[in-house]
Amino acid sequence: DQPRSRGLGDVYKRQKYKYLWKDDKEFTSPADLPAAQYINMALEWVDMQLDDADVFPPESQAESQGYGPRFRPTVRKIFKLFFRTYAHLYHSHFNDFVQIESETHLNDSFRHFIFFVKEFKLLNSSEMPPLQQLILFLEQQNEEQEQRLQRQQQRQQQQPVRLCVFHLVDCMGCWLLPATGFVFMNVHC
Repeated sequence: DQPRSRGLGDVYKRQKYKYLWKDDKEFTSPADLPAAQYINMALEWVDMQLDDADVFPPESQAESQGYGPRFRPTVRKIFKLFFRTYAHLYHSHFNDFVQIESETHLNDSFRHFIFFVKEFKLLNSSEMPPLQQLILFLEQQNEEQEQRLQRQQQRQQQQPVRLCVFHLVDCMGCWLLPATGFVFMNVHC
């Protein structure tokens, strides 16, 4: 049940999205960059933010003083850039992942990423269309898995009662049936 079996790689190729890079230094107006350069600049920017103690203070300071006003907007931008990187990987390199039989790893990584993003509301819904079909697929897959787990848990909860009843009947049979003169056979389920 991986996207490969649904042909999503071809869907990604038909859709076209363009991300422009803008920063406060070199690119003060939005620039159309090659994907490798865009991703490299995004990762460098994220690295700079992670090193900025005003945004990500040391743990002891964060515990006592909390995070500053730049924390949430910066985290949201980091996840936006990561989402765009995933979008590029799916749209331009999904078949490469299939060729090396590692699309499952990409899907699992993205699944964790997107559920985390949704749980903590780190992306606007306007950012999601490039991977919306995949997100819906993963959500459906997750819902089906949760339903299977619920059914399995219900069966496991019923199992001890069932085993207990069989054990009780077995024990009662050992005690009562011989006294009545019936032949008792010990049957294991």
